[in-house]
Amino acid sequence: MDFKTAMEHYQSGAASPEERRLVEEELEKSQLIAQYLDSQWESAAVPEAPPTELKQIRKTLRNRNILIVLTSLILAAALCFGILQFAIPAWESQYWDPNARTRNHHVSDLTLTLSAYAELFSPAQSILNVNATHTGFASYSLSIQQLRVRGYHSDTSYLSANLSKGKLSFCDGFWEYVPANIFVRACWPEYDMGEAFDRQTRERLSSLPDYIWVTAAVSFERDLSMEELTALQASFAEGAIQWAGIRICGMAEQMYPLCGMKPYASGVILDFMNETYPDFDIKLEEPGASQLESHFQSLLQFSLDQQQAGTGLDTVNTMADSYYTRALKYVEENGVYSYGCYISGPASLFLELMDNGIASQVWIEDAWIYA
Repeated sequence: MDFKTAMEHYQSGAASPEERRLVEEELEKSQLIAQYLDSQWESAAVPEAPPTELKQIRKTLRNRNILIVLTSLILAAALCFGILQFAIPAWESQYWDPNARTRNHHVSDLTLTLSAYAELFSPAQSILNVNATHTGFASYSLSIQQLRVRGYHSDTSYLSANLSKGKLSFCDGFWEYVPANIFVRACWPEYDMGEAFDRQTRERLSSLPDYIWVTAAVSFERDLSMEELTALQASFAEGAIQWAGIRICGMAEQMYPLCGMKPYASGVILDFMNETYPDFDIKLEEPGASQLESHFQSLLQFSLDQQQAGTGLDTVNTMADSYYTRALKYVEENGVYSYGCYISGPASLFLELMDNGIASQVWIEDAWIYA
């Protein structure tokens, strides 16, 4: 009997009793064989590694994990080091560094910038030195040494400021700007205090003894050239021009703050600047007219260059770049002329200036005992 034929008959339900018996016997055999094989598979376990080999495997895995962790830490540390040593400094170098000394290793660029700014806009102030302490990313704490002059009296003090990402911030009242209306013809429209004010000023000056000296803002009847200004200074038996206001725009315009210069030697050694900016540092006690003209233009040009380089100071209520550009263009085309000066001297000096018609107004700022 053929098993294959019997199986086909069994599956179709047409198997004879003999065929059915044959197929069922074979199926029973197959079932027993499968059970046997299953039992053999389950009992065939992987032999356990000896304890020493298992410890070695565990040790190898542990050492590999430690190596991975250490490698990750070293890579992270190297990345942090690279960021701290190279990436951050490179990024920070895009901002203004107040410790930079590109012109002279004794004087920082910031000292020069503040020194020029003080002379242009703050008659009583001179900047001597700036010390900068790094406090964070592109951030610095500044200690600024300044000299304040009151007549023939001067005092040195230190003021604080901050530089953060190229932006300077000063405490309130740091800069002493020239009042807009203190000179008659410096603003537009003209601001004349009138005859009553002049009469009162004469009375006050006339009442002062010889040992009392005065600092006053003297307005001129007309703009004086630098030749006339140096001649005026030379005519003083006593007293001196402390700061000269310079016209930087037309009579019917107004540029604020009022701008000027100190027409005398500063005493600060900045002569290395003179190669690039002629007469930036005045050395003579009585400079000539051409030196004063060159000095003022150099102050403006230097300030303009700093502003365009991103290392300058903004002036009040105006775009500094435009301010310096306009001022420099005006004096180059029209010359350097003064509408008035801060002058220190005895009361008799101011009475003489009023009597001879040079001064149209004298505004007393300060008085002190001169010995």
